[in-house]
Amino acid sequence: MSKPDAPKDMAKAMAAFVTGVGVGAALYHFLFVKKAKRGANIDHVVIDAKSEKRLQEHIKFYSEGLGFKIARMDGYRAYQKGAKSLVFPTVRVNDTQLIDLFPFELMEKFGCKRKQGPVDHVCISLSIDDHHATMRRLASLGFDLISHGVRSGAEGEGYSTYYYDPNDMWVEIRNYDRAKWNSTKELATKLQKK
Repeated sequence: MSKPDAPKDMAKAMAAFVTGVGVGAALYHFLFVKKAKRGANIDHVVIDAKSEKRLQEHIKFYSEGLGFKIARMDGYRAYQKGAKSLVFPTVRVNDTQLIDLFPFELMEKFGCKRKQGPVDHVCISLSIDDHHATMRRLASLGFDLISHGVRSGAEGEGYSTYYYDPNDMWVEIRNYDRAKWNSTKELATKLQKK
């Protein structure tokens, strides 16, 4: 299948929508046009909230101050009361971007051990081809792949690879192409130093 021509295909999708074939046109636009022109995206940023008091200040700042929706608070409160599932509050910036607020008790267990400041890590989502090319390029430049696996992000589960940047902050690179995750896992396993 050839790569869609976004302006022409958008016009066709809109024409189909206007003439009553709306759902199919919208689905076509979402699956092919929107995804075809997508480049790199900041998927999420993780902030170390430091304490329960600071977590509440972050929630107030991002929800009341900036007007973003806070998600997963009920799950986090259940986790605090002993629930097994790992949940932390999330600021939904838009459909493809999050700010995760890691409370202090989770940061100690799951956070980047080398971080120097309040940002734990940043995650960049790429197409699977760009993800693989980036993994190879980072390896050729001497940046070690630290960890990899399926993780949750702004658009659901993605296959992630983790690196340290020159400031020792984690940089997570991910793709959402579930059908091809085995190839990402194989490449990550090959490139990861033991």
